[in-house]
Amino acid sequence: MEVLPTSNRHPKKVTIPQIQKYLFYALLFVLPMSILPFSWDWTERGMSIVILSFSSIIIGLEILRIFLEGKLSVLKSSSDAGIFLLILSLLLSTIFSKDMNTSLWGIDGKLGGGLVVFLSLVLLSFSVRLFIKNEDDIKTGILFFISGMILNNILSILSFLGVNVWGFVPVYKELSQVGLPLFRSSKLHVLVNAISILFSLGVLGGYTISKKEKYVMILSIVSLVLSVINIWLFSINVGMGLVVSLVLTLGILSYLVFKKIKLQESQSKNIFLFFVIVSLAILIPFILLQIPAVRGLVIPSSINIIAQVSLGLDLSWSIASSVFVNSFSSGLFGFGTDTYSISYNLFKPVSTSLVSFNSVNFYYSGNEILTQLPNGGLFWLISWGIFGFLLFKSIVIDFLKLKQYGSTETMWFLIIIDTVMSLIFVASFFSPYFVIISLILLLMISFRSVIRDVLNRGTADRFVLKLWTASMDTESGSGNNFKNLNILLSAVVGIISLVIFGFWMSKGIASMYALKAEAYYIEENRKYEGDVYPTLEQREEFTNNMSALYGKAVDFDKDNPYLNRKKGLMYLERIGISAEKYSNIEDGDSKDQIIKDVGMWKNYTIDSVRKSIDLSSSVYANWEASTRVYMGLIGMGFYDYVADAIYSLDKAIESNPSNYELYYSKAQVYVIKSEKDAALSALTKALSLNPQHVPSILLAGDLNKDMGNLVVYESYLKAAKKILEVQGSTSLEIYNQISKELGSLSSGSDTQKEDSKDSKDTKESKDSEETEE
Repeated sequence: MEVLPTSNRHPKKVTIPQIQKYLFYALLFVLPMSILPFSWDWTERGMSIVILSFSSIIIGLEILRIFLEGKLSVLKSSSDAGIFLLILSLLLSTIFSKDMNTSLWGIDGKLGGGLVVFLSLVLLSFSVRLFIKNEDDIKTGILFFISGMILNNILSILSFLGVNVWGFVPVYKELSQVGLPLFRSSKLHVLVNAISILFSLGVLGGYTISKKEKYVMILSIVSLVLSVINIWLFSINVGMGLVVSLVLTLGILSYLVFKKIKLQESQSKNIFLFFVIVSLAILIPFILLQIPAVRGLVIPSSINIIAQVSLGLDLSWSIASSVFVNSFSSGLFGFGTDTYSISYNLFKPVSTSLVSFNSVNFYYSGNEILTQLPNGGLFWLISWGIFGFLLFKSIVIDFLKLKQYGSTETMWFLIIIDTVMSLIFVASFFSPYFVIISLILLLMISFRSVIRDVLNRGTADRFVLKLWTASMDTESGSGNNFKNLNILLSAVVGIISLVIFGFWMSKGIASMYALKAEAYYIEENRKYEGDVYPTLEQREEFTNNMSALYGKAVDFDKDNPYLNRKKGLMYLERIGISAEKYSNIEDGDSKDQIIKDVGMWKNYTIDSVRKSIDLSSSVYANWEASTRVYMGLIGMGFYDYVADAIYSLDKAIESNPSNYELYYSKAQVYVIKSEKDAALSALTKALSLNPQHVPSILLAGDLNKDMGNLVVYESYLKAAKKILEVQGSTSLEIYNQISKELGSLSSGSDTQKEDSKDSKDTKESKDSEETEE
């Protein structure tokens, strides 16, 4: 055989679909690790930014390829009609949304649940059908995903054991929540691991059938072991729904392998054995760990099991049904995409359990259906039902054709993909989805289209679009014109894709500055635990650094409500510190400079919180920040803002009518205005919501004292004293003050009784003398 010289060898040409494929694999590997560990519920932002960044390049390359080739040919799926119906429901929900910014970009700009991200997921999943060609490409994508999950699961196990897994990243080390999985949601972690188990079994079964690439078997076994262990550890407090669904799914697969799928006897036995072992390995420890005595023996006492607070089905249904009957438009289209926290604050019932979580916000309910129902209304529910019907219809069709497809690795991956789709849909009754689950579901629909096309020998239906039908002959003038047009359009698409990519990167940079601010806040607070307090200079340095960090974050993400309100609150702290400095110095020039600084920061503060309200006027947190700003300014002597404070409080109460602290704050403002009756009315409302709120009781008592109602004043003091005793707070200074005041009132009452008795005796003596005369 003749060997060509090296100089004559042509390197393999790198095509656009190959670049897209490698970027897609990288996305699947990075996605399980793309977590931003904020101390508040912004977990989806990191995954969303990663998805959007990769999607902007992948979709941009696809548009570029379409312009170069002049046509588009996409595989169809029987579930596509359901996907487009869901898009329509989200569009209508966004159009009729109570808060357009939230519906587009997600609550507080966390992206994950917004319309923009969902549209990107759909476009990405459709693009996948153009460069993923066969089962080998699908298997490679699955291997990259489970490789990322292996790293995620290792770090999650270490976190459960009490290790700070973010300790090696300076900006993250202070933000680690030991005991939580990397996803920071146990339900999400268990669901993703259930999917990872099915993927691993799929790869393992494929290896059993084809006997190719032994490393695939090793990787899938490692993934299986780690996923099973993580389900043991993090399913303790998430309920039985997800785990039981997984075990039932594995049972159905075992039955199919044993009865319906025509494999070689040895292959069938091996795959059946895999399913049985994994099912028992999940079910038996899961049942045992639900027993407190067994859990105490297995898990060392040094390990703290964190029970995450989530809404139960009763409260979730209460909120969903309240939105449904609120108005015709909200019943039909909901409050808007990703507006669940708005619904929660507006309609949460007044109960003992929720009063104790008065300042806690919930961004989703106990499951996906009861989260999306108040978001999208009846139209979304119907769309979801039709989507589910089409999904399961396609799955049934696939299972009916198993004999026709034969015992190939391709057929096996079709079964696994169908199984993953059915598990995810069923999981909507037990868990919220988050962006990663939505992406996997849409990808499975696209993977199924590719597999069916392979099984049908390239005869699957396609959607074909030709941009032009004229001759592309470059020798002719018209051909040259088309060639020049292609070059121009390609350049435009490339520039737009890079601009969009830069846009998402800027949001990523903003997130990093916000992370740094959160970490710095925690780090500084740990320095002053116990009886150690920071000096005025240290507090000033802290607030300067915090406002600078949030200022940088806002520079990179100007239209983010959360970042704007945090920036405003930091400037409010700077004003308070300046007020303290003003009272401690004598130099006139320094005082003048402080007054100038306070005026500047006051404007920054008000502008920032107003910006957050302008962006998302229906989000309670923005109005709550506004009330804090105006209350703080009033407390520093800026009484011109009393009317603004009352207006902000009224708007906050509209968004969160069951928050008793708002009525207490409103009463404080009325006291400043010397409107005692209005203040008492606000306090009455606060105590009707939370009769145990001691500050409201004491303020109501003080107002009655000022009005001369000493008997009522004493009854309020006794009530506050009893509540503190029940709560075990008798060591507090306020308890001692109340006891002292009650003692004073008691002695004063005895003196009054003695005076009254002496007066009575004197009067009787005079009457007796007059009778004798």
